[in-house]
Amino acid sequence: MPKILKFFLYIFLPYIAINGGILFFIIQKPTITILTSESSTYSQSQIKFNVKCNIPLTKVSASIEGKDMPITKTNGNYNVTPEINGSLVISCTALNGIKTNEYYQINAFDDQPPTIDDSQTSLTASVLTLVVSDGQSGINFENIFAIDSTNKKVYPDYTNQSTGIVQFKMETKSLTVHIEDISGNSFEKTYTNTK
Repeated sequence: MPKILKFFLYIFLPYIAINGGILFFIIQKPTITILTSESSTYSQSQIKFNVKCNIPLTKVSASIEGKDMPITKTNGNYNVTPEINGSLVISCTALNGIKTNEYYQINAFDDQPPTIDDSQTSLTASVLTLVVSDGQSGINFENIFAIDSTNKKVYPDYTNQSTGIVQFKMETKSLTVHIEDISGNSFEKTYTNTK
């Protein structure tokens, strides 16, 4: 066998194969793909994601606003269930030490209280009319009430869910109105009858 062929078969090809394998191992980077987005229930959210890498992973983690989140794995996909709004960070580390982060903004949770439109509020001698709204989960009209100046619980005489109009009889000097959204966020405001 000629010397050049021996060199090629026993030195050059093994050198290329070994160094090619090392290079392949060194440059592998995990790829994170988010498969599902957050739900629109305003009280729960589940994010499903997939990680692809040609070498084994040593770590898969998730955190939201610095708080670690538990991860479950089913059918080759990972699931994380955030409990608050914020920036979700999914991190994966491959066996070669290369780390990949994927960022996803969570806005699924209704964490804002409902509002009363003061520009549409009217108070007559006997009727308090309000317009209530909530931009996310919606108003819980069954849980609207007021406490009058004698500490008696008073319920609205009229509600219109499509317009948000709520009316109370004003039989005492003041009413503290309590409104709540479907997610449980509440808002209170006191109205005093000066007439």
